[in-house]
Amino acid sequence: VAGDLIIVAWRADAQNSVTCADNAAGGSNTYNEIGSGQYFSTASCDMHVFYAIAKATETLTITITTAAAAYSVITVHVVSGALADLANVLDTHAFSTHATNTQLSTATINTTNANDYIFIWWTEGAANNITVNEGNGLYTKRQENTDYYIGAPSSSFDRIVSSRGAYSQNVNLTSDSLEVSIIAAFKSNLPDITSFTSTPVKMQNGESATLDWVIQRADSVSIDQGIGTVTGSSRPVSPT
Repeated sequence: VAGDLIIVAWRADAQNSVTCADNAAGGSNTYNEIGSGQYFSTASCDMHVFYAIAKATETLTITITTAAAAYSVITVHVVSGALADLANVLDTHAFSTHATNTQLSTATINTTNANDYIFIWWTEGAANNITVNEGNGLYTKRQENTDYYIGAPSSSFDRIVSSRGAYSQNVNLTSDSLEVSIIAAFKSNLPDITSFTSTPVKMQNGESATLDWVIQRADSVSIDQGIGTVTGSSRPVSPT
């Protein structure tokens, strides 16, 4: 659907220069890459994640082009309700690598936007057929590849949050592994109250205060307690 967020995650068994494109009518959607990817030499794993905003409703074939041949795995998520602004839809992200065998893969991000869509992709750098479950149960598993022929089992998870703050991925593995993962937060198109303050914070009857707010992506703003619809970003109030 036009305006949907397209997330393309790709990994290979060797470091590579990578581009992403599709066959959209009139030319490919524009794909941004998150960072410059993550290469983990200990696990012989190269991870790249791209994202785009669909410009039309159509069926797409997505192509990853690499500088050199490599065994690889790709997963694609299409998400509705994201901010349809390629330059600003990505809120924050973190790559994570684990250089020692471990049964726990962790990473944390701090979101700046409420109602973010959080995407996790995990991939293993060794030929070991395993099952992955997100440790705290807050994420939904969307995809799992257990084909270890190319040494690339992978899983993707996601969730939608309702407030800004710290969010972690805590992937419990069923066996020890070297692994690479990413957790990324994308902004939604819902209104977001960035701040709402009163100066002073406390007052008595007959005194006045000023309410200030910063709100993004709202068509209109209304404040309860009898204030009603407001415009701008500030309003004096005088309780009685």
